[in-house]
Amino acid sequence: MSAVGPVLGGWLTEAVSWRAVFLINLPIAALAVWLVAAAARESRGARAGPVDVLGAVAATAGLGALTWALTEAPRLGFGHPAVVAGLVLGSGALAGFLAIERRAASPMMPLELFRSRQFSGLNAYTLLLYGAFGGALFLLPFLLLRVHHYPAAVAGAALLPLSIGLAVLSPIAGRLVARLGARALLAAGPALVATGFVLMAWRAGTADYWTGIFPGLAVMAFGLGLAVAPLTDAVLEAVDGEYEGAASGINNAVARVAGLLAVALIGFALVGGDPDAILKGFRAGLLVAAAVAGGAGLLAVSMLQRRGDGV
Repeated sequence: MSAVGPVLGGWLTEAVSWRAVFLINLPIAALAVWLVAAAARESRGARAGPVDVLGAVAATAGLGALTWALTEAPRLGFGHPAVVAGLVLGSGALAGFLAIERRAASPMMPLELFRSRQFSGLNAYTLLLYGAFGGALFLLPFLLLRVHHYPAAVAGAALLPLSIGLAVLSPIAGRLVARLGARALLAAGPALVATGFVLMAWRAGTADYWTGIFPGLAVMAFGLGLAVAPLTDAVLEAVDGEYEGAASGINNAVARVAGLLAVALIGFALVGGDPDAILKGFRAGLLVAAAVAGGAGLLAVSMLQRRGDGV
């Protein structure tokens, strides 16, 4: 679906309305609910407890308020009362979330997991890598649609190398972990992603897809393909078996939050709606993303340790 989604979304934008793209999730969600109800067996561990409703509400409120404030800040300014209120409320809700998790009988985010330097470092790595990726992925359609005037369906199809690269390379990277170790792949992946961002920024003024955006997109896809599977493997290796489900969930949530915050901050790179301003903002945003992705690679080298070290 990651391959079909952008193409289908582009077609719906042209044929119906951009609002129609939000309907794509409805049949997928309905299918997921049916599969879980019909086929998934419930498992309960010794530490299972009630659903952490308060934690979920606090996390949702905090992230929602911060995202809104960061999205509106480029237009209203950080000193605007509504933006200040959003930042304060969001920060307060997230602080409340941590307090709730510390006392909850069955927390959605067990804080004791972060006593592991490896687990904490890998989640910081995830925040940087997926933040850079999410910001770049959000910027790219602006360039294709507003600067180079691609049709919406074609702009969606332009993202296919990412889906293909991940699908092909992730299984290969999973096997390479046994030979090279996770550290090497987790360092090489962000370095290639950063290189891809720089290439895209350099060729952003070229309208031809194959000589403009595609080379950088292909390098970025190769880097992500190398990093994703080893990252999952390393996260699960960082915790005891009883916490693997929680660790995987936390890491996926960190990846989604990274993309959410990156998209909220993109407004600072897209001030002005004319093609020249968008092209300038695209290049600046991609170079920042390259620096962030490079930071993830350095973090992998400096912080990733074998299981048991520093836990």
